[in-house]
Amino acid sequence: MKIRTLTVLVSALITTISMAQKPGSVEILRPSPEFHPFDRVEIACPVKGILVVKDSKNREYFRGEAGCYVSVDVAGAAGIHTAVLYDRKGIAVDSGQFTVTTDTHIDDGGTIGDMFRLFHDGMLVYDPDGVEQILWNGKVYRYFVHWVLDNNNTMRGMQYFSSYSCDLVDLLRENQEPNGMIWSFVNRGEGDSHYYNTAYNPINYFKKDKDAWFVRQPAENHVEYNFVNMMYQHWKASGDHEWMNRNLDCAASALDYCVTDSVRWSKRFHLLKRPYCIDSWDFQVDDEYTPQAPISPTMVVVPGKTKFGIFFGDNTGYYEACNQLAEMFERAGFTDRARIYLNRGKEIMERLIRLSWNGKYFTHFIDEDPSVKRNLGVDEKSQIA
Repeated sequence: MKIRTLTVLVSALITTISMAQKPGSVEILRPSPEFHPFDRVEIACPVKGILVVKDSKNREYFRGEAGCYVSVDVAGAAGIHTAVLYDRKGIAVDSGQFTVTTDTHIDDGGTIGDMFRLFHDGMLVYDPDGVEQILWNGKVYRYFVHWVLDNNNTMRGMQYFSSYSCDLVDLLRENQEPNGMIWSFVNRGEGDSHYYNTAYNPINYFKKDKDAWFVRQPAENHVEYNFVNMMYQHWKASGDHEWMNRNLDCAASALDYCVTDSVRWSKRFHLLKRPYCIDSWDFQVDDEYTPQAPISPTMVVVPGKTKFGIFFGDNTGYYEACNQLAEMFERAGFTDRARIYLNRGKEIMERLIRLSWNGKYFTHFIDEDPSVKRNLGVDEKSQIA
């Protein structure tokens, strides 16, 4: 904790002249003193009375007897904080202000500080400030990576450094499909849009709209829960309840899509499904069960031919997102809707454990079709994902 001093100079007439009668009688010795949360501010009060300190949202976080010096630990919201001195009659006689700012930083002068800088720099690989941007419908949206999966993972760190952790959620909400589907990524310019248009448009996983184009990777079943993860993270980082409330219906629709769409939901197991992928990424194993397709058979889904199964990670991620959405619904006052997702997540986890837990870890993948016997050259049941 650092101790800095904010000196409030009050005229000799302070006991008889109110703030309303004599504005501006307080002088702060440093022109623009800046403090951080948990810094200690020393406030000089030449006369006795009551000192009250409020944050930038006018919330009181300190009240105490005013002596020569009063020590106050900075708290509350960043911005302009106000220290008000009241006389014994409760009349405000003078005040002073100081600025509270904050940033995320760790420096122990050694290994931890070096690691912190290394990890921070690792999040800035696409741009010097770690932020990409796209223009859509006349508005600029900023985010960390234009893929939902990558942005969600990068956001786990960047939420502490940047205010742009909400933009991709906003852009995807405004482009959510009527059935609730969330796009896997968004891009601008021509780039390789022609490939995606050719390969994915016939199965309705490509859209070009205004200044941007959107793609859903057919095999992915993590996008919707990643979308809810991003929403939840920004809400926790910002405390913006109004923004969170605006996204609740979209988030619910996204999670509902996963349990109603025939490509995402296993009627046999009542769990989220996908083609056989090495992990949560978007490409399938190439074996005798991979159906032929005009372009990129390991990347697309062929209706009626693609073999699906249960990847445990889609379901554990979905379980987490159900709990997050339930918490947000509860905070917004929708207790009944919160209970729906809390129960759904619990039921999915119980089914997954019965199906996939082998006593030590979750089996990576279980085919829906029991007749499928893959010959991948490994003992799949012994593999950790």
